Amino acid sequence: MVQHLFLAQIIPPLLLLGLPLGAVTRVRRYRLGRALDTLLSQPLLAWTLGLSMLWLWHAPRLYGLAQQHTALRNLQHTTVLLAALAFWWPIFSPRPAARVGTLGGIIYLASACFASSVLGIIITFAPASLYPAYLSPRDPYGVLPVIRYVCNLSPQTDQRLGGLLMWLPCCLLYLTAIMGVFTRWFAAPDDDARLPQPEVLQ
Repeated sequence: MVQHLFLAQIIPPLLLLGLPLGAVTRVRRYRLGRALDTLLSQPLLAWTLGLSMLWLWHAPRLYGLAQQHTALRNLQHTTVLLAALAFWWPIFSPRPAARVGTLGGIIYLASACFASSVLGIIITFAPASLYPAYLSPRDPYGVLPVIRYVCNLSPQTDQRLGGLLMWLPCCLLYLTAIMGVFTRWFAAPDDDARLPQPEVLQ
């Protein structure tokens, strides 16, 4: 879950915040680049892609297969990262015209917080058998006895911690992004300040 937290919530915003506008402008010179930017600038599509990928890969059967097959696990991580980049594009795109407005951004992020919280709550309160791969996990480094008996971390507790990570820290990250949207709105030049001011009569 910590891996997914980084792949979906931390790395994509940082990548987009570090992406210069000039790079996007150069990419938009090409038809494919313009089409991709236009596609990613559709908030409903970006939101659906980001959240549906997160829910899809946490389906017990698919998640279990990803734990058993390295290639599928690599695909899981790659698609989660790419979908998260698409999700965060309308919020942190270097091109201001591609960003969603202030109110839209708040609704966008708050609804994503709700969707990820629901998934986190399901995982937190589900029985440990939800993800059978973690009942008897592979232990190539021989640390499982330490985890289970020294740290007293049972499969049920492990799953609850994973669900809580998706539930609470994710919402704090969404809240941080909402504050960023507010900050950007407050920092924007006031339209009234750019209007010619009436002369004061002497």
